[in-house]
Amino acid sequence: MQNNLNDQNLPSSTNSALASFGGVPASKKSRLGTSTKSCSNLATQAFQKIPETEKLKSYRKFTIKLKERAGEILFDPKGKKQNRVCGCGKWRIDKELDVGVQFDASKGLARYSNLQYCGSVWACPDCSYKISQERKKELADAMKGCRDKGLHVAMLTLTVPHYLGDNLGQLLKKMSKAKHKLWTNRNSRDYLADQFPMVGHITATEVKYSDSNGFHPHYHILCFLDKQY
Repeated sequence: MQNNLNDQNLPSSTNSALASFGGVPASKKSRLGTSTKSCSNLATQAFQKIPETEKLKSYRKFTIKLKERAGEILFDPKGKKQNRVCGCGKWRIDKELDVGVQFDASKGLARYSNLQYCGSVWACPDCSYKISQERKKELADAMKGCRDKGLHVAMLTLTVPHYLGDNLGQLLKKMSKAKHKLWTNRNSRDYLADQFPMVGHITATEVKYSDSNGFHPHYHILCFLDKQY
């Protein structure tokens, strides 16, 4: 997800937690690092009728299974540098400390401590879900802050024609180029400034997929405006 508000970024287990992946000893692999970039992801529609705690538990089990499967697909037995998702939740942050378990009694949920996570919002469903929850809070704060200042919020959705077999990477590059021109081309820029003067905007990139139409990338853009339309 790309987030921009006046060109400024908004504030921002596994089957075996210590097991190495692909049979390679942990000491021979590089660490994932502890700093990750966050992004949004629509995640929990299928669990709306399940009680909150059970919904979270069910979704965590689901995303962890997906993460393990993603690691199996992306693992390269001959590669020296593996995709980050392959080691997500398997390496310790501090190798001198043990892996601990922390329990949140208010939510009835537990989690591991002293483990590194990949922070991949595209390849890791588990990290994507966690990050999306924080992004929702940030977006809510941004919208409240703008409304407190008398601004108005509108959502703009942008997409392109897409067909089965299209290359997702190429689609995203072309969409990014088109969006850049929308904001920077003199004619469109002057038109937007005259008709829809914006104080700032936040862009969320979302990709869906279907067996009949292939990848469907699109932008959801929150526009912060001086007046309501």
